[in-house]
Amino acid sequence: NCGLHDLRHDEGPAEALVPLDAYQANITGIFERVRAETTAELIWATVTPIIEERHQAVRSSRRYERDVSAYNAVGISVARRFGVTINDLHTTVSEAGPEVLLKQDGLHFVEEGYALLGAKVADALRSFVIKG
Repeated sequence: NCGLHDLRHDEGPAEALVPLDAYQANITGIFERVRAETTAELIWATVTPIIEERHQAVRSSRRYERDVSAYNAVGISVARRFGVTINDLHTTVSEAGPEVLLKQDGLHFVEEGYALLGAKVADALRSFVIKG
């Protein structure tokens, strides 16, 4: 999961586990390698929303929605540069209502949320099958 683990702030350090510039370099390197070594089609899924208040109440690590936005912006920018299809899971969850789709940890999903995400991923994959 490029994103939610990278932007996590553990106890102590003020900086995310993988700072934004390193995140950009990492996903750029992944795209470059896949393009150079395979003929695979790529789909970039955006990082899903979090509910900070819930997350901070039950976790010692910290995640912030402002970081989700920043990491998504970088991911989308890199994906566009490589002509990669973008599957906007963040918008899907945001529009459907994170407050009902996310568990009490503000990070993981209830069954309905996972079903929604699964359908969105299946739709993105289906578009490649139809093209091919």
